[in-house]
Amino acid sequence: MENAFKDDFKSLTLTKIQKLKHGRFGRTSIKCSCSDLRFVIILLTSECAKNPDLMELLGRWRKENEAYYLSQFPISTERTTKWFIDKLVEVPDRMLFIIEISGKYIGHVGLFRFNFDKRTCEIDNILRGEKDFPGIMGCAVRGMTDWGRRNLKLRGYTLKVLSDNLSAIRFYQKLGYEEVSRIPLIQVSGRDGLEWSEAPQDYEGEAARYYIVMESG
Repeated sequence: MENAFKDDFKSLTLTKIQKLKHGRFGRTSIKCSCSDLRFVIILLTSECAKNPDLMELLGRWRKENEAYYLSQFPISTERTTKWFIDKLVEVPDRMLFIIEISGKYIGHVGLFRFNFDKRTCEIDNILRGEKDFPGIMGCAVRGMTDWGRRNLKLRGYTLKVLSDNLSAIRFYQKLGYEEVSRIPLIQVSGRDGLEWSEAPQDYEGEAARYYIVMESG
């Protein structure tokens, strides 16, 4: 009976996510506030792949912040569009929300890798693209996670952050996240050169870099 309930929850959640991601852009819009600022975070949908200006913007933000990703590679609008379709729209349990304030996009926040047994999810792709409006990213994350609790019935959140990204670690700590474990990372040869990857479980060496796993307290 319990397994059937979990299966139903997973099926209903994934169906809802797919419906939202293939809906009209702007339909799923979350109103947020930060001090006296009012802004929205808007779910990116499949139709956004037809907007080259938006794809170019996402690519530029990715390039400018590539040090905080496991891999670095040449960025183009075409490559960003392919990533958007293959790695976001077509991935069943991944969502990305763009932050809009005063008619300007300034960053994005996302959800990925649902744990349907625990009703948890990773917060993902938290990226400030523009440097305006200090404090807005924390408010955007709270707005998204509150929405997830209300609309997807999530009970908690986890995240992974690189151990050398000290500003991000402090940011998540202020939001109430605490370190629960560390995953060693090793450099491997990728398609576009060296990139970082999670070490195998039997890895015994000293890692130069880690993924810090955090959970909401």
